[in-house]
Amino acid sequence: MMKYQSLLWQWAVCAACAITGATAAVAAEVPFTEDFNNDSANWYNNPGNAPLEWSGSGGPDGGAHVYTTFNFVNAREGDIPALFRAQDEFNSSGGAFEGNWITDGVEVFTAFVRHDAPAPATFFTRFSQPANFPGGVAIVFQPVPPGTWTKIEIPIRADNPQFVTFEGSDFETVFSNIGHVQIGIQVSKGLEGINDDFFFDLDKPTIDGQGRSCSGEEKLKARCARKNCGYRVVGKLSRAEPGSEVTLLLDGGNEQTVRVKNSGKAKVKWCGLEAGSYEVSLRGCDLAAEAVCRR
Repeated sequence: MMKYQSLLWQWAVCAACAITGATAAVAAEVPFTEDFNNDSANWYNNPGNAPLEWSGSGGPDGGAHVYTTFNFVNAREGDIPALFRAQDEFNSSGGAFEGNWITDGVEVFTAFVRHDAPAPATFFTRFSQPANFPGGVAIVFQPVPPGTWTKIEIPIRADNPQFVTFEGSDFETVFSNIGHVQIGIQVSKGLEGINDDFFFDLDKPTIDGQGRSCSGEEKLKARCARKNCGYRVVGKLSRAEPGSEVTLLLDGGNEQTVRVKNSGKAKVKWCGLEAGSYEVSLRGCDLAAEAVCRR
């Protein structure tokens, strides 16, 4: 991790020297999803000198998506090319991703990615100010296998362990003025030096204020029982994405955030309650369950 963090720092400093943009913050559009329905929406490629290629079909929902190619012939293990660039100077997505993400209420960034490299790829997303520095770099710890559309998710929180560096700055400074969103990969062992063009695809980059988005497969149950602490409500989530973080709420508040187990299940308990009816809900989803505490 330390080696990777050091590489990210070096890359960020070089990028800051090479790419600059506006300095004025605007308001991010929350929620917002870039569907690339008509074109690349001014998202740019790795060098930042041309828009991404566009296809009207083949996305995760069968619709449009964007793509680029990358050749590893000059790459070394640990290199970190940014493959997809949404930047204020390009007017990417009409500026929908630009602004103070803290006050604008952005709580999660998601996207779908796919590639045809001969090995799983570790993706990262870098969020930076318009001048491209400082930035916050978040790693998707689970490598993305080739040939499969995979959803990546980054909760926008200072305590999110996916953030490996804020490049000498801090969460508040970086996210108070977002101008660039850059998605890329870390070159893994075995890919370096391969002289071939591999495809990397992107669709539906999204910012949302609801903590996380749902797949639609999740199931939520709630029950109440009398314990030594008083009445206790238990919320049980199943069929959720393993390894993701979810936030469950009791009557719209009293939130608890937990990580989903490999089984796709998560459980939260609230104790010391009084008799009555309670609603357990999953943030970011139209999903709720009732628990009745009877005398």
